[in-house]
Amino acid sequence: MSNELDRLTEALAKRYAIEREIGQGGMATVYLARDLRHDRPVAIKVLRPDLAAVIGADRFLAEIKTTANLQHRHILPLFDSGEADGLLFYVMPYVEGESLREKLDRERQLPIEEAIRIATETADALEHAHRRGLIHRDIKPANILLQEGHVLVADFGIALAVSSAGGARLTETGLSVGTPQYMSPEQAAGETTVDARSDQYSLACVLYEMLVGEPAHTGPTAQAIIAKVITEDPPSLSDQRKTVPVHVEYAVLRGLSKLPADRFGSAAEFSGALANTALIGTWPGISSMAGAPDPWLRWIGRRRWLGWAIPLLLVVLVGVASWGWLRATSASSARAAASLRFSIPYEIGESFFANRDAIGLSPAGGHIAFVAGADEDTQFLYLRPLGQLESAQVADSKGALDPFFSPDGRWVGFATVTGIRRSPISGGSTVDIVEFPEPRGVSWGPEDDIVFGSTSGLWRVPAEGGEPVQLTRLDPDRGETLHSRPSFLPDGEAVLFTIGRGNLDQTEVAILTLSTGDVVRLFPGLSPRYAENGHLLYGSADGALIGIPFDAARRETVGQSMRLIEGVAVKTTGTVEFEIARNGTLVYLTGEPRDAAIVTVDRGGIEDTLIADRDRYANPRFSPDGRRLAFGRGLPPTRQIWVYEMSDGTSMPLTFEGHHYYPVWSPDGSGVAFTTETPEGAGHLSWTEADGSGEITTLFESGDLFYPASWSRDGVQLVFRRQDVASRRDLWRLTLGADTTAAAIFELPSNEDAAALSPDGNWLAYVSDLSGQAEVYVSRFPDAAGRRTVSLDGGTEPMWSRDGTELFYWTGEGLVAARIRTNPEFEVTRRTVLFTGPYQQWPFHAAYDVHPDGDRFVFVRGGESPPSQLVVVANWFAEFGGDR
Repeated sequence: MSNELDRLTEALAKRYAIEREIGQGGMATVYLARDLRHDRPVAIKVLRPDLAAVIGADRFLAEIKTTANLQHRHILPLFDSGEADGLLFYVMPYVEGESLREKLDRERQLPIEEAIRIATETADALEHAHRRGLIHRDIKPANILLQEGHVLVADFGIALAVSSAGGARLTETGLSVGTPQYMSPEQAAGETTVDARSDQYSLACVLYEMLVGEPAHTGPTAQAIIAKVITEDPPSLSDQRKTVPVHVEYAVLRGLSKLPADRFGSAAEFSGALANTALIGTWPGISSMAGAPDPWLRWIGRRRWLGWAIPLLLVVLVGVASWGWLRATSASSARAAASLRFSIPYEIGESFFANRDAIGLSPAGGHIAFVAGADEDTQFLYLRPLGQLESAQVADSKGALDPFFSPDGRWVGFATVTGIRRSPISGGSTVDIVEFPEPRGVSWGPEDDIVFGSTSGLWRVPAEGGEPVQLTRLDPDRGETLHSRPSFLPDGEAVLFTIGRGNLDQTEVAILTLSTGDVVRLFPGLSPRYAENGHLLYGSADGALIGIPFDAARRETVGQSMRLIEGVAVKTTGTVEFEIARNGTLVYLTGEPRDAAIVTVDRGGIEDTLIADRDRYANPRFSPDGRRLAFGRGLPPTRQIWVYEMSDGTSMPLTFEGHHYYPVWSPDGSGVAFTTETPEGAGHLSWTEADGSGEITTLFESGDLFYPASWSRDGVQLVFRRQDVASRRDLWRLTLGADTTAAAIFELPSNEDAAALSPDGNWLAYVSDLSGQAEVYVSRFPDAAGRRTVSLDGGTEPMWSRDGTELFYWTGEGLVAARIRTNPEFEVTRRTVLFTGPYQQWPFHAAYDVHPDGDRFVFVRGGESPPSQLVVVANWFAEFGGDR
């Protein structure tokens, strides 16, 4: 066969069905294909044969491997790569959308807000790669794909792989890595070593084109363009589009500096400058009035005669204003008073509850409610009047989440994992409002009705209690996963809320009109709240509090947004930790976002990082041979099962849609069992092949939640935890075979969790609250005979060493290694605290695992914005700047 398509089709016939050519570039031809194993469309890029011949297969594939580890919401992942009949190829997801190049060819110029958002998302992707030492080298509109309006950066690291593998021989192909209009001066000059600031320059070029409709440097030939890139400054943005804000022009022109040292220090700094409306700076090509935020001020700056007219006019205006000033109302005087800022030390443990809302503020601003504690057993709701130093624990508030207040401030409410409750702030009994699984944010309206969020939509229930009524439903076509953090507008006729779509950057602020059920999506953002000075406040994924003028009566924005406060704690569930009272009192939790990480830890507490980024990870499990790691990845309710190769650091998904979690390897390592949660709230026991070759098979299902925990060594029995609609938890075993059956292991009046079978299959370790607190026990298996207490004063998450001589578990002191003897009787001969750390813990299901060598453990670390202090700002409206 002579042509490339035929060669590729035959060589990859067992893996991919090639459908057609969909594009060509300077380095590769792109084909649309179907991944036969996973039944999904993919894009296969095939390097030019002359380029492949010069580079060589081994060198190219070795270099491209480093890019396979980039896992980021705005980076198009690399699925596969290899050699087929002499052709070098790599495989990526097929994106049903368009490239920024296609969008610009059609629209020429973009709205300023959209251009900045695209640049910001691209910068986020670059920052992620740059921190890992990878430079893109070919940022251009064609490599920025738009899926549902959001960015996916393509070909990440491909240019690096080509240039690194090809070296000096690259010139033999006549190919130059990069595109002239978007090359940095150092790249255009042929420097072999470039750093992250080169990508920043290219991104500034792309943003320049989005704003004015053509690249910063143009010319009839590539050589002419390169000459301009090296020697000429680009034309002023504001001369071509007068509505470009000064701070944006400053950021773009600084990013286009000839010298890398004159650019921003990182892609994140460049992105931050695009959002900083208060930025004042000068750069060649910017008006001397660089601090002026509005185009009309630029107009004034260009008219010298106004230099004497404006001062004269100001004298007249000051005289007129003085008369009006003396007649200011008392309300205006109060608003003009200075704000008062102070902080309260705040501590909360690294438990699962830390990723939910932790603070509330009474409508009049007199009381703060906050959640504090280390775990389910010690976490309670506390009340603190702002005029007092002491906080009081709210009665019967164990496991509290998402605090809120009644409109008159007489009641404080909170959610739990099973419903919503309320308690009088003056003291008294806590009463139930509604039973509901995991409410996600609650708001109490002026008509004594309560609206709360969930993974199925918004719901309403009377504050006195009753049956909840569903108000909104998720739109699966838009990828919606959550409606949460509702907040009534003052008239009680509409509710602000957050629409989650899988990651924080895609989360939207929306408004629901209660009388009609109409939902209007406003803009990207988190945790919206209305402020009485006429602004809508909301958070961003990078921890900023943002304000935008808002007409509550018409329910629409009436101005531009501005970043007000940085460093506000952000939770991976979409909560930005702040609240605002009617009188302008603001409270917020501080916290810097940090990467989540899957780490191994030795017995001395020394860490080795396997994966680190801003994604969400859970429940890692070593394969029986210790060579692979299964784990959950993503936010509920769209978490998926992935497998990580310990030898080379690559990862691949085993599941792609729905909600799957709690992976448990089969004894022979051939497959993984896990929970598949349905939209109705049931949890099925599922199974799939560990190499990704099989379909998902249901092992057992009913209307309850089933969570796999541990296999018998013959693979016939699977121990799992069952949770019913009343949230009662007990342990069961599933016996697999021609007639699969399930049966309870214990008949106890308590909750049992976190089961772990010993390697020989004779002992079952588990957690029970039979004594009134969580303790680790061991019973014989499968007859459940006897019960021996392993922990001394509380314990959770037991896991066996692979030789069965140790049982590990968590206590308040850290991870404990209990030395076990089973002959002639079961006995704990020694308990040793190994280490502690900021690792994910989960009392119901072990959140870590033990390596087969018995000397290493795998944990999930971080991923939240750990709060450091609770900040209170009295009369914040004065600091904000008053009315719109």
